[in-house]
Amino acid sequence: MNRLLLAAGILALAAPMGACKKKAKTGDAAVPVTTAPVQKKEMPMMYQAPGTAEPIRTVQVTARVDGEVLKVNIREGAMVKKGDLLMVIDPAPYKEKLQKLQADLASNQKQLDFLKSEEARYKKLFDGGAASQEEYETHHTNLHKMIADMDGYRAQVASAQLDLQYCSVAAPIAGKTGSLQVHEGAGVKKSDTKLLSINQLVPIYVRFSMPERYLPALRSVKDKGPLKVVAQETGPGSKPLQGTMAFLDNAVDPATGMIMMKGEFPNQDISLFPGEFANVTLTWDTQKDAVVVPATAVQKGQEGDYVFVVRGDSTVELRQVTVDRVVGDETVVAKGLAAGETVVTDGQIRLIDGAKVAAKAP
Repeated sequence: MNRLLLAAGILALAAPMGACKKKAKTGDAAVPVTTAPVQKKEMPMMYQAPGTAEPIRTVQVTARVDGEVLKVNIREGAMVKKGDLLMVIDPAPYKEKLQKLQADLASNQKQLDFLKSEEARYKKLFDGGAASQEEYETHHTNLHKMIADMDGYRAQVASAQLDLQYCSVAAPIAGKTGSLQVHEGAGVKKSDTKLLSINQLVPIYVRFSMPERYLPALRSVKDKGPLKVVAQETGPGSKPLQGTMAFLDNAVDPATGMIMMKGEFPNQDISLFPGEFANVTLTWDTQKDAVVVPATAVQKGQEGDYVFVVRGDSTVELRQVTVDRVVGDETVVAKGLAAGETVVTDGQIRLIDGAKVAAKAP
């Protein structure tokens, strides 16, 4: 008897619950949604990707002579022009060495002049029979040995002049200096001590990657002139920067199927810094009769991108689509939709395939 009563109670409780589920599944109430028509129109062929700014050139400035840093002529992080004086390494030892070599060169030049006159004198004596051939050849040999030695003396002077010049460390490129690696009073060694780095910021590169499937399209328009690239910083209030594509890598990364590219930007106001992130848009052509929907119409599911298409009886069809690209707040659909159809742009969270909808004002 108790078992019968318990079973009856369970059935009594279960009946209303089953009725609620059935009503929610088969109810006639329409879901309010916002819709938009599928359009066919002209759209730019473009690709958007995250990018990273990087200097066109980075130079590590090193010491080219041994010595002590006598003076630092710039502040850290300064903007410098090519040829600006960065720092001075004590030139005194190199001045002294140069002066000695120049004095030696002058003395050797006098010796050379003397040997020239002696060779010329013995040439006349030999031609007149007053000197032997052996005497003439001895003076002739001495002269040409001295001429050869003079080349070495001049090379030593030129090397000393370069060392003295290298005591004044000049900026090899225009750009922004990094932190100083040495300060006044520090000892430095030739080709071993890093003094500072300089990054060229004007112009500047922004590096990004795009899928290899776009390569045929890029190759087809490569002869039409530089491709337009726009970069925009991710921070608030940033303005888009106009540039051109400057570099296309020579291979596709087999691991990702992406190819690396670089856009070049004037960056006159130094708005982009190396390492900074920017959103990049590359435009290479215009597509006529592109199938376009608002970007909010496309949803992502386990099986890929999909939209809800509104049928004539005000019910929706869940349809898989192939997205080609996103342009601003619009999506270009490569497969799955036709112009003239209507898609849901808001309210999809309450929809399932076959649900009834009622369009509302956007």
